Amino acid sequence: MATVEKWKSESVKISTIDHRMSRKILKTNHPLQRLSDQYNRYTKDSLISSVLNNDPIPAIIIAEQIINGVDIQWLLDGKQRCTTIVSYRRNAYRIGRNIERPIVKYRTTSKDKDGNEVDCYAEFDIRGKKYENLPVELQERFDEFPIQVTLFLDCSDEDIEYHIRRYNMGKPMTAAQKGITYLGEEFARATKEIADKRFFKNSYGVYSDADRRNGNIERIITEAIMGINYLNDWNPNQQKLCAFLKENVTATAFNDLEEEVNRICDAFDNTETRNCAWFNKKNSFLFFMLFDRFTKLHLGEDEKFVEFLEALTDSLQYVEKDGVTYEQLEAETKSKDKTAVLRKIQHLESLMYDYFGIEEKPVQQVEITNPDLKQKIEVIKNHAFISKIGMNSSQVDMAVASFFNIRSGNYNKDLQAFVDQLEITDDDINTFCINMDVLGTLVKNLNLNSKLYRAEYLPVVLSFISYCDENDMFDNEMEEWYKHFAYNFDKEDIFSINPMKNFELMIAQFKEYRDVKNRKYIQQ
Repeated sequence: MATVEKWKSESVKISTIDHRMSRKILKTNHPLQRLSDQYNRYTKDSLISSVLNNDPIPAIIIAEQIINGVDIQWLLDGKQRCTTIVSYRRNAYRIGRNIERPIVKYRTTSKDKDGNEVDCYAEFDIRGKKYENLPVELQERFDEFPIQVTLFLDCSDEDIEYHIRRYNMGKPMTAAQKGITYLGEEFARATKEIADKRFFKNSYGVYSDADRRNGNIERIITEAIMGINYLNDWNPNQQKLCAFLKENVTATAFNDLEEEVNRICDAFDNTETRNCAWFNKKNSFLFFMLFDRFTKLHLGEDEKFVEFLEALTDSLQYVEKDGVTYEQLEAETKSKDKTAVLRKIQHLESLMYDYFGIEEKPVQQVEITNPDLKQKIEVIKNHAFISKIGMNSSQVDMAVASFFNIRSGNYNKDLQAFVDQLEITDDDINTFCINMDVLGTLVKNLNLNSKLYRAEYLPVVLSFISYCDENDMFDNEMEEWYKHFAYNFDKEDIFSINPMKNFELMIAQFKEYRDVKNRKYIQQ
């Protein structure tokens, strides 16, 4: 029986490698792969010396992937070798002076005493030399040097993840670098796009070049995504955290974080504070979580968050809450354990509420413990509209709980207490789904990325639809008003942190709209 060829070996010249990389035939930027420039100066110089001395170097690993019928080749292992070799060939740096075997012997020609050309050997000191400074013979040796290639054929995404982890052993991956290989290509790419933002490049926080090379920025981003969206499922192990996100997160979570990172940049730009030491490789994820919670307070300018950070630095970190200060929490070990993360974010949130005089706190998450309720909510989680707006499982739990709380007729500010007593029927679930179907028809030409369709506001909109249906107000006027309301929602920021008040506000504004239209009709 014939077997399918899984891989093959071939030999490729350095000049060909350079050509393929320059034309993007050979791609070095797979989102699961760590950044280049992992080699230190001595390792780079040793590699170039090996090539010029004609010593063998390890094979590189390439994975072929067929995407939409197009053959894509990813450089999975050997990225540091190839980028170093190509950079040297393009005269990007000189060889250092502490290199082993700096004197390279090569074959050339010279003239004897009679003026005849004869073959001979010469020596050349490569220390301090760029490629362009090499003799032509050594440039040719460099260009013609054969690199052994192992090519894996017709790989799936899972094959590539596996091979990246398996072969990145030349310089072992850090926990952060290895973790992102469990995130999947789509979300790894989204993570790296955020890591490439000016916040991390232009010193808004305290990040070193090593943090950027070693994957710490990507780790910060995945931890922030996890803390903002799945705090109840927090795991300090980066590999397990990324594996969880791969199975549960949506692109919306990355879009939201990217927007908030940009907003923090703008807030710093508009104040005298340009660099904030709280944003570092250890704590950045906490302060991204805190800013996300700040945005739900509807306090206006984001510069107020920067003011709070300044106050935290100057005095608030020394203020006791439940017998402990934030400074003391910072000094504790095991800072990434779930208990420690919860204590820190709750402490920071409490300090922030006190600083801004906030009495009513927005709900972050609820926990569904009733098995029957869990089972019924699964129907909603599988609804097409939930998939369209990119809402995750825990957000659906909160949205459902908040909807039934608003519609209960006896609104409870303690949403978790309400959920613990909540009992709903199949008809209730059916009503919720019908409301989402109706909403789906209303938003055909509207922005589904609007905050109006986030977990904290979706139940308000669905409650409004139920109210209109029950009171015979679901008509063309309602559709006309809602489209105007939704279109302007993100610009006006009119909601508060109280879902019931937001529901009442929608009803009041709609009724006012109807009254105005009716008066105009009567006058005509």
